[in-house]
Amino acid sequence: DIRVFALGGYYREKNDLEGLAHEVEDLKAFGIYGLKLKLGGKSPSEDAKRAEVVRKAAGDDFILGCDANQGWTLQQALEFTNITKDLNLDWLEEPCKWDNDRAELPLVRSISGVPITAGQSELTRFGCRDLMQAKAIDICNFDGSWGGGPTEWRRVAMLANSFGVRVMQHLEPQFGLMMSAGVSNGFYGEV
Repeated sequence: DIRVFALGGYYREKNDLEGLAHEVEDLKAFGIYGLKLKLGGKSPSEDAKRAEVVRKAAGDDFILGCDANQGWTLQQALEFTNITKDLNLDWLEEPCKWDNDRAELPLVRSISGVPITAGQSELTRFGCRDLMQAKAIDICNFDGSWGGGPTEWRRVAMLANSFGVRVMQHLEPQFGLMMSAGVSNGFYGEV
């Protein structure tokens, strides 16, 4: 059973918080189970307010993943997770800047207790393996369309399973939903 969440929550010039609440209402009415909220373009406290608006509008049973797009320093990522500790985030994706993520993601993961997602920026299973060996991630969202197709994605999924890491395909729902549903450690589907 793969539940589907939508990529969204992009910054708006006007009425950002009100717009987020309406976006959540629309997603729920459409039958979408959650939202991966775009973050990292504002301060951790401003982005935490955005996550709070989504959680309040959606309720506790709504999937709430947050994607900082490698936008923060380690300290900023920890600030965000501290502020949002009561929001029951399903995951925090790529919170730290790319240049030192293998060292910093394990720290965010262990200090905050929030599941960490990464892997979409890796082009091979070996890059994903390195994230897993570093204990940097709970969820690998390797992108098969960028990194070798469905066969390579399944190799990453098998490797992740041996590390106790869940997997989901980054975007590409036309095959990503089937990929996630086709492995025992498949997680959510992104649309």
